[in-house]
Amino acid sequence: MFESRIPATAKGDRRDVRVKAGGLGDINRCASSFARVVLVLRSAVAPVPRVARHHEWRANRPLTIEELRDSISSELEGNPPLWITRRPGRYGVDVYINNAMILLEQSNFQSKLKVNGDTMTQVLHIINEVLEPVRSNSMESPVYNPNAFQFLNQSENLNLGDHRVRTFRQQIVIEKKESIYKAEGRFTFFIPVDEGFKPVPRPRLIDRLVIDGHVIPYEVLFTAPTPDNLQYPTLVFSDNLKVVISFSKSQNKVYVQSNTLVGDATHTDGVVLAEIVKGNIPVRNGVVHLIARPLMVVDNTVRGFLEEKEDGPVYKFYETIRDFGDDIMSTISHLHDVTLFAPSNEALNEPNVKQMLQDKNRMKEILKLHYVKERLTLDKIKDKSVSQKSSFPSGDSRDERTESALTWLGAIRKFGFLGLSGLEDKKKVSCGRKETPNVITMHEDCSALINFAQSRLARRAPLGFLQVATAAEKKKLYFNVVQGPMENQTVTVEGGGVNATIITANIAATNGIIHIIDRLLGVPYTTVLDKLRTDPMLNSTYVLGQRRGFNDQLNDTKKRFTYFAPYDYAWKDAANNYPSTTKKLFMTEFSYHAKQILERHLIIADQAYTMAKLKEMSNDTLYLPAARDTLKLRIKEHSENERYDENAIRPETSGYQVEWEGKKIRVIRPDVECTNGIIHVIGSVFLKDSDVRVTGGASLATLAPHLIMILIAKWHL
Repeated sequence: MFESRIPATAKGDRRDVRVKAGGLGDINRCASSFARVVLVLRSAVAPVPRVARHHEWRANRPLTIEELRDSISSELEGNPPLWITRRPGRYGVDVYINNAMILLEQSNFQSKLKVNGDTMTQVLHIINEVLEPVRSNSMESPVYNPNAFQFLNQSENLNLGDHRVRTFRQQIVIEKKESIYKAEGRFTFFIPVDEGFKPVPRPRLIDRLVIDGHVIPYEVLFTAPTPDNLQYPTLVFSDNLKVVISFSKSQNKVYVQSNTLVGDATHTDGVVLAEIVKGNIPVRNGVVHLIARPLMVVDNTVRGFLEEKEDGPVYKFYETIRDFGDDIMSTISHLHDVTLFAPSNEALNEPNVKQMLQDKNRMKEILKLHYVKERLTLDKIKDKSVSQKSSFPSGDSRDERTESALTWLGAIRKFGFLGLSGLEDKKKVSCGRKETPNVITMHEDCSALINFAQSRLARRAPLGFLQVATAAEKKKLYFNVVQGPMENQTVTVEGGGVNATIITANIAATNGIIHIIDRLLGVPYTTVLDKLRTDPMLNSTYVLGQRRGFNDQLNDTKKRFTYFAPYDYAWKDAANNYPSTTKKLFMTEFSYHAKQILERHLIIADQAYTMAKLKEMSNDTLYLPAARDTLKLRIKEHSENERYDENAIRPETSGYQVEWEGKKIRVIRPDVECTNGIIHVIGSVFLKDSDVRVTGGASLATLAPHLIMILIAKWHL
């Protein structure tokens, strides 16, 4: 005889779960101490208790975790299936029953039970949440184990709360698509609720292809085990029209997004985002998720998307525009082509952002950083980005416009440091020491060290950057495309010194595109040091600054720094012009000289200087108190009608340049704001050939280990 006692407590509370049966022994003690939900798999002839049926599920075969397949039949009325999902987890493979995860270390308990003289086997698994079947709220019309179409037809008799699905069901019948929802197999169905069919014209946009775009075949996807941002093909997946669906989670909510990769005249390219308002409803042929609005249907303006749902993923940003933006919302509404970079609700909860909300004028300028007056899809950003890989100065005399950017490791090999010195063939070489254990030690195999360095570099190798003017005066957005370790690409956007990642891209609107980002632009949250450490364009400057503790001062929040920081390609350019000097700067023997060169780029004063402020201060030559001597500069600003350099890879139509020692240097990214200063990213190094004068030279054999250590230092400091 079985007995299950589960007090009626709120979902998620601890429960006293007890399972009793002759011979259960340890199972009884384990189940009562774990206070979880019980799943018992047993032989079909064992008696089925009538208590707590929604908390204790039984299947008609005793299966261990290893024996579970795609689904098993339960013993509730109609024998609804329990769907099994396996996903890679932190400590191996996680196994889910519907949306509940099996607690592996607390499961697979087995016992023997005698029934009518026969010995039967039972298996008990502990799961982390209650399994909820489809439940009827009508005694006259009970519903047991429906397929998706029966679910739609009987929805008024089911316990769905306030949600109704009449409109979508009606469109399915009109378009004669019932067979999809009746089909046997494994499907994931997304069904919009009636509230999502406002405004009135929206139901007329639900055609046969849109209905197909709400179904994922061959997959039963519950929200807990399904990874974020993994795209699944829908029934609409042909050369003429191609739609995929993915899941994402934010602030305890789950969203689903359709992405029309290939559109047509009536189905617009781009993403439509919808909240799952009631998910994980198991049916005989898969799982149903009720969603807040139809997928694939693009009928909102950018403003309409922001206003559509009061607790939507970027609603706090809409409230900020409404409260501080004055005419910004009106401007966006009247633009025919606009791209909005909308911070998530979590981004607006940051303490430094809340403090900035006290300054209305500053907030208005910050908000203007978040939109540009053109359509920028993610693919367009990637396509327009110029190859700008991190490189070590090679000393190669070829023009940098025709020279492909070198990775650090590629540069080492290009120099011939490893090949000429024969280090690749030596198994034990003194490659330097790193304090962190198990990373770099003396006498390591250099080939292993190179592989380690290469894998580290691959995690953050920037593929390119693009700059676009914003609605804020003289302010631009700077984009980076970063290659990940699994060949995936991440796109980041920087505005006002703040670097944000695009977390949901290409949300389509009738007058533009929305990208959801993970930070509010223009509100600094890092010190100068942290910005150098994380900026993919400033790897070389950061690594050199680690010498002799130069970088340490940049974390001091009591000082104000203005740092003219050369970007990585500037060091390659320096190697072309001053090959011997630049080569020595990256050798540890000449770290004193490297520190002196960087001190020339750093101004320490009682305030940080924007480029506009420096331009305002200078009629001719400007004298600034650099960390080393006095920095003499001339500042020039180019108007929209001037061109900086007709022969440049990317001619600039506006911006700043500084003149130092007769050399005109472009300011690549001005006014990168930090909590304790400002960085101006410049296109050339303040360097002269006479800066490093020594006798003799370092051997190639001693140079390679130092270069490798420079490469690795950034990833472990």
